[in-house]
Amino acid sequence: MAQGGVAVFDANPPSRWRSGHGPGAVNIDPAGYTAAELPEDRSARLVFYCRDPSCGAAVLRAGLAGWEAANQPVDCAGQPAS
Repeated sequence: MAQGGVAVFDANPPSRWRSGHGPGAVNIDPAGYTAAELPEDRSARLVFYCRDPSCGAAVLRAGLAGWEAANQPVDCAGQPAS
């Protein structure tokens, strides 16, 4: 992800996204997003994460909890997608 070419999406509710999310992650509704919310570059790698392994809405199984446990940075600013 640090090398670019990866779009990161947070599938948590907006309130949880505001309290902390992966750097550059875009908040997205896993049950209601559109193609317009995804990168125009259809060859871009997409990563979707949720809170923790109990969430089935994402492919990054450890979720934000695993990210934090690995001592990775977390952003707490910005606005979720509408």
